[in-house]
Amino acid sequence: MDDWMSLERKLRRYHEDVIDAVRRLSHIADFLDENSVENLRASAMTFRDHDLAAHFRLEEEVLFQSILKVRVSMETRVLIAQLTKEHATFLGMFEDFYQQLERIPKGNKPDPVVLAKLRFICKTVGRLFADHAARELDGFSALFRENPSVQFLLSRNYLSYRTKHPKE
Repeated sequence: MDDWMSLERKLRRYHEDVIDAVRRLSHIADFLDENSVENLRASAMTFRDHDLAAHFRLEEEVLFQSILKVRVSMETRVLIAQLTKEHATFLGMFEDFYQQLERIPKGNKPDPVVLAKLRFICKTVGRLFADHAARELDGFSALFRENPSVQFLLSRNYLSYRTKHPKE
């Protein structure tokens, strides 16, 4: 059965997976040519829609909601608000990434300006997400371990989430 400890491990792994995926996208963008644009388009949208969006949904529906239902400091509430806003920012950055990809006509060599924008977005997301993940885990790890109410709510909300989203 999934419990709060497995959820914490899963969140850590998701963060590592997201950072790795951004690095892979950045690597593909570094060597982008007319033959790899379609692969990058597909990879970017799959990542945004399934991996990144699912990760943020899990955090917002399970982690953040569980924490907000117990008595926590104003600092923790502000952190949750900041992290939620950052989720929207990351998704928007990947939308911009995809729109830049759409500027490359099929079968054509990418424009150097578009390539520079793609690389910039990947590197920026990678840097910002690493900081985001560290603040998230640093800010909540003690709550995971020390607050039985958070542990209970995380376990219960995670089971409910898994029922609603069995493929995530």
